Amino acid sequence: MSLYLFKERVRTIEELELNSNLNDNLEPVLPIAPSDESSNFENIAIVGTSDIHGHLLPTDYITIDSNEKYEAGGFLVFSSYLEILRKEWGNRLFWLDGGDQYQGTLESNELAGEAVVKSINFQNMSDSFASAIGNHEFDFGIKNFTRMIKMANFTYLHANIKNRLSGAR
Repeated sequence: MSLYLFKERVRTIEELELNSNLNDNLEPVLPIAPSDESSNFENIAIVGTSDIHGHLLPTDYITIDSNEKYEAGGFLVFSSYLEILRKEWGNRLFWLDGGDQYQGTLESNELAGEAVVKSINFQNMSDSFASAIGNHEFDFGIKNFTRMIKMANFTYLHANIKNRLSGAR
């Protein structure tokens, strides 16, 4: 469900479709600091990630134009950023991942995704982190993925997953 901020309150897309003159009251949503007392709304911060693909360590890249080398990414850099946000937002910080956490790097592949799950667990955000199940979560087999779900101290979200043998969803 999509939500839009209006002068008087938050409305759903369904309300907008039923009453088109509501569009006149639409206000842009601008970043608001968590300590902003002028708002009648509870402010939250949402961090979104997707397609981590086991990139726990920084990766070396080369620019196409100038052939310059640089290092980017990695879970340590992301963890530092997350820690800054956690200090600023406290329990109003939420982290959502779009899936495809495993498969793609030596450190992740050697442990069949375990290193990624342990790295996410280490962030200690079990009440404010959830991840969709991506297709690569099944790359090491359903038994391994079941093991990862049991190891995780966070929630996996899913839809349209069906057991081929039993037909169960």
